[in-house]
Amino acid sequence: MQGSRRIGLMIVASTLVMHLFTYTNVFDFVHIRISQERAYLALLMGSVMASVVMVLMWGRMYSNVPLNFAIIGGAVRLDSEISV
Repeated sequence: MQGSRRIGLMIVASTLVMHLFTYTNVFDFVHIRISQERAYLALLMGSVMASVVMVLMWGRMYSNVPLNFAIIGGAVRLDSEISV
């Protein structure tokens, strides 16, 4: 279960960092606005990253197969909900 928490925290932290990075191309501080599109983009990147990490680390690091399928299924579902 420790690996599950670790990957969850890693995905949440990287999604938050990706959301902050979407603001790096803002010219001036007054141009920063909360944008639903930026949040969707960060969630999309986070779900794709979760799928890639789970596929690459399938047998080595994360050996709980039902949980692996649940994480990938959740990421694909989130991706399909955002893309609609």
